[in-house]
Formats: sequence, C-alpha cells, structure tokens
Amino acid sequence: IRGGWDAAFSSQGAYSILDGGNALYHVMQVSNVSNVLVSGFVLRSGNANGVAPDNDGGGLHLVSVRQSIFTNLVITNNLASSRGAGMALIAVTNTLFEGEIAYNQAAVEGGAATVSTSRGNTLNGFAHHNLSSGAAGAFYVVTTSGSNHFALSVQSNTAVGFGGGFSLTGGNNLVSGPL
Repeated sequence: IRGGWDAAFSSQGAYSILDGGNALYHVMQVSNVSNVLVSGFVLRSGNANGVAPDNDGGGLHLVSVRQSIFTNLVITNNLASSRGAGMALIAVTNTLFEGEIAYNQAAVEGGAATVSTSRGNTLNGFAHHNLSSGAAGAFYVVTTSGSNHFALSVQSNTAVGFGGGFSLTGGNNLVSGPL
C-alpha cells in the first residue's frame, strides 16, 4: 500500500493522511501477514482506549507480522490507555520500520511504541515529544529472546516513571543513534 500520490496518481511526493478522529482504536491494523509494504502515510489521532488488544497501538497496531516493510511514515498525536500510543509491535519478526513517531501519549508505558515478543526488527527514524504516564517515554521493549535494532534519534520524550527514552527488558537489543 503506497500513499502520497498526487491528484493524477502520476507521482508520489507527499503523504496520504489517515486520521482516526480519536474515534478509532487503531488508525492502521495489520495482523497475521508477511511480505507487506506500507509507505507514504501519516497515521494520526488514533485512540486505543478499549479492552485488550484495543488498548495499545493507537496509530499502528502490528500483530504476527513477518518480513515486511513500513517506511516513510509519520505516526503522530495518538493515544493509548495502556502501551505504545504511536505503535505496538506484537510478535513481529524480521520487519523494517522507518519514519517519525511524535506527540503520542500512553497511559502506562511506551509513548512512542511498545515492542513485545518481537525479534529481528530494525526501527530507523526519529522519535520525539512522546509521553508516558508510567515508564518509557519513547520505547517500551520486552523481548524474551532474539534482538531488535533501534537506529533512531530519540529526543525530548518524557516518562513520569522511568526511562524517558527506553525501557529494555530481555533479549539482546541494540540501540544506536543520538539519544
């Protein structure tokens, strides 16, 4: 799925905006697939305020996604009553994410994102001005085995509890880029 087309659908140079209007649990939800490409979208104003699993991943909610690419995305102004207001990656493997995650707010953990039981993923881009009322203003990561690579610029994120940028538990995750 590619966004950002001009009116004539002859070239791509901008973003297509998907706005949840604070009425959708997830602006985009992708589950049980492999080899997916999503590019050129702004995912904004999701409100994951339901009962699990609809309480995380207000902008982007990925479950059991494998060998896929999510690139040229802006995930902004999303809410979650639990974790990962911007995005939730649950049981995601060998997937690439590239983009900006900003101005998201989680009530529990991971203002920008939660990454749970996921491995072999690479996250590139910029995470800024995300907020968590608990831990991990930006990324809340719980990995039981394997590793993920976070090649990100992580700045100006806030956690009321601990870990303004990251909270990492388990696995062998690699964090690089300006923090």
